Amino acid sequence: MHGNETYMTMLRNKLKISNFKINDEILDSFYEPLDYTEGLVWYEMINTYGHGDLEILFENALDMENYRINLATTLGINKIIK
Repeated sequence: MHGNETYMTMLRNKLKISNFKINDEILDSFYEPLDYTEGLVWYEMINTYGHGDLEILFENALDMENYRINLATTLGINKIIK
């Protein structure tokens, strides 16, 4: 039953990013912070005519918050550079 508990925990720590234009630069920004998580991470990307929906499930809430902060920082720095 431990697998069910892990899945239920991951459903509580769900993050969804939707309606973004897919290009290589933004996908790298979305995927890079996932390399620095400590727990389990499951993600699914749906591409609909060049617009994406990314759904990410994290094993613990701390990883989810760290991902949100890292993503916001990365996207903000990229916007300032341009």
